[in-house]
Amino acid sequence: NCFQCGKSIAVKNMRQHVGGHILRSMWDVREIGLLEEVSKSMPCGFCGRSGCTAFLQKTTGATFKVETDCIFKTKISLKPAGNSTKRSPCTNRPVMCYLC
Repeated sequence: NCFQCGKSIAVKNMRQHVGGHILRSMWDVREIGLLEEVSKSMPCGFCGRSGCTAFLQKTTGATFKVETDCIFKTKISLKPAGNSTKRSPCTNRPVMCYLC
């Protein structure tokens, strides 16, 4: 279940769902009846909480894979996840931090 609203969401759809909560939080759109707020400090894109680690691990050439310890982790392809579609409008995905 989603930590924020409590809805039963398939894990494969959780990143899209939580992305909506994160966007609403960023824009200060109040959601009534939340069980818990999205973390204000570096929310996890998979669960909306803080404390999860997510990073991009270089595999071969210019490709990366997402590594995370979040319980809602799913396998994602970075390039397609960055494109908004009618079926999957959210582009919530890990990004490279060039400061790290």
